[in-house]
Amino acid sequence: MNTLERVLIEKAGRENGWENVIESHDHALIVASARHLAQATLSSENT
Repeated sequence: MNTLERVLIEKAGRENGWENVIESHDHALIVASARHLAQATLSSENT
């Protein structure tokens, strides 16, 4: 994923309550929140 895709994915995560990026990979971000007990993987690819 390029820089623009990464920023847009982080923005979408923050807007939906996932404000902390736990891990950042070439193809996905793992995010968490103080409001949720789970973590979510956000990606620009369909796998």
